[in-house]
Amino acid sequence: MLSGEPPFSATTAQAVLVQILTVDAPSITMMRRTVTPNVVAALAKSLEKLPADRFTSAAEFGAALAAH
Repeated sequence: MLSGEPPFSATTAQAVLVQILTVDAPSITMMRRTVTPNVVAALAKSLEKLPADRFTSAAEFGAALAAH
């Protein structure tokens, strides 16, 4: 929503799934240079491939967004 585009796009759903599984999501700063570092870090963590590397709760995600 911040960039106005999804992190992955392709002509088929299968191609999108391949990207999700194999390609790191581009940094939000490629689309919006003014996004603050804490938001950049929170988005990157929320898009990690392994669930263990992501936030464990919405509260944890919210805290990361609010951090300065």
